[in-house]
Amino acid sequence: MSVFKNIYLDKFEEENRQIALNGFTISLRQLLIYTSTVQSSFKWKNVPDQPFFMPERYLLYCPRLGFFLKDGKPAIYPIYPAGSLMPDGEFDAYTAIEPDGKSTRLKREELAIIFSNSLKLPLYGIIRDFAEHSSYALCAIDTALKRAMLPPVIAAETDEQIKQIGEIADPNVSLKTVLAIPKYNGYGEKDAKRIPIFDNREEDVLALWDVFSRYDRMFYRTFGISTVGIQKNERLTEAESTGEEEMTRYSFFQDMYNCRLSGCEEIKKKFDYDLSFEVMRDQKTVYELSQSNEEKIRMRKIEATKGANIQQEGDVENDSEETSTDE
Repeated sequence: MSVFKNIYLDKFEEENRQIALNGFTISLRQLLIYTSTVQSSFKWKNVPDQPFFMPERYLLYCPRLGFFLKDGKPAIYPIYPAGSLMPDGEFDAYTAIEPDGKSTRLKREELAIIFSNSLKLPLYGIIRDFAEHSSYALCAIDTALKRAMLPPVIAAETDEQIKQIGEIADPNVSLKTVLAIPKYNGYGEKDAKRIPIFDNREEDVLALWDVFSRYDRMFYRTFGISTVGIQKNERLTEAESTGEEEMTRYSFFQDMYNCRLSGCEEIKKKFDYDLSFEVMRDQKTVYELSQSNEEKIRMRKIEATKGANIQQEGDVENDSEETSTDE
């Protein structure tokens, strides 16, 4: 048992540790990518005494951000309930905690609140769940690709077969266009058997990649990023290529935008302080996020009218061409 443990079991445990480390590395990489993506969704402006990205970083881990006056100066930090529940579902007191551990107890009327989302949940948990599931798919892809790199095993009947197989594997021999092999001197009735280690029919790498892509798109759609690629746009009509954009703009990301906008309005009303943010998305998404429902309806009507006019002009031109042809 000691020989088995020293030679085989230790090696087996070491391989398991390497597999676990590789899986952890992939999961951590996806977590960092997704976290950075969400943190850079909004660029804050006029943040008091902190880098512009700190409010969004706070909101990743805490569902509420409090703006208040500390020693007469504006301050913004994560806040946690510390009082009694009120009829509106909020609390009559909060504790603001700074990165260095200092805390300040505040009454509700002494601060303005920016919510991360209307569910009042930390974003980090959602991001981590997406990263974990997409990393499963990536690990499966990596495993399949590593198996695809392995050469096939050839079970030979004789030493002569082994020698000939070794000669065929020589890079200089493999470049030859024709190779003659004696039929009965090794490859006759008792042929060598080829055993492939990887079979794409059993582990379809492209199918596994498609699973990862779907997880990836689900994450980006949730946080307001259009995932319709340029190459896909080139072979689709405008309506087809923008088919997912409504889901993209008006999903979880719309909720995040509304909560931040409402918080900035409360800060302006209570403290007359201009804290604002910029949406870091494509121009069309930003434009439609900032429109009211009335403006959206009006623009849709204008677009529909333009489309009808263009269609009418096209019909007139076609009629003219048909008349000329008849003449």
